[in-house]
Amino acid sequence: MKRHVLSIVAVVFIVTALSLVFVACDNPLAPNTGDDSQKTVSVYLLAPDCNSSPDVLKSFEVTTTAANVHDLLLQLKGEKKISYAFSESSYGAYITSLGYYDGETLTDMSYNASTQFIAVYHSIDRADLIDYGQSSNFFDLATFNFKSSYAGISSLPVENGEAYAFMVNTFSW
Repeated sequence: MKRHVLSIVAVVFIVTALSLVFVACDNPLAPNTGDDSQKTVSVYLLAPDCNSSPDVLKSFEVTTTAANVHDLLLQLKGEKKISYAFSESSYGAYITSLGYYDGETLTDMSYNASTQFIAVYHSIDRADLIDYGQSSNFFDLATFNFKSSYAGISSLPVENGEAYAFMVNTFSW
């Protein structure tokens, strides 16, 4: 009986110790939404459905402390470089409209919501952020290799030296 109680206590102790170790460590598989340190990134707004040969409508070099792309877009909107509207869902924010200013003139990247969407691309080489199901939509631009984002704009981290692109794409059913 005493041996049985000691075995149970030992198992509980080991499980508790392992739990504390895992809680104390960072989970490398958890989404990383970046940090609030200062970084410089590139942002590209691209012509619709131009994956094979990207056509840049507007580009920005941005110094930011944004942790995620949603915050980066809010910063650019606050600086009057872009127009940006979004909606929230249980998965985070998603883009409902996007446009850019050329002087005082606003050019809207309008789209038909029943057949099109605003796709998000990035140059980050992290498997958990890449939508490999959209690998045909990978493209090179400037010195960057863009991949279709698996993460939404609220979860996609802003990382120093990386680039982010936005393009109206047509659903392929």
